[in-house]
Amino acid sequence: MTNGDRAAILAEIVALMERPEPGPDEVTVGEVAASAGITKAAARSRLDGAVGRGELTSRIVYVENRKTRAYKRRLQ
Repeated sequence: MTNGDRAAILAEIVALMERPEPGPDEVTVGEVAASAGITKAAARSRLDGAVGRGELTSRIVYVENRKTRAYKRRLQ
């Protein structure tokens, strides 16, 4: 293994450890719950239903060092 190979592997592993934040086109469960005046559990259930119907996509993100799910409209 060359030093270049080792550096590439290390860079890949470090990139996997990054904690992505929500993008400007994404909303979190907490934001939806607060905006709709419902519980986080209800918001999560409705959002996950929209993901199941193919209306939204979701991914794991971090907000204030806490893991949560971010949602956005599926591109058509």
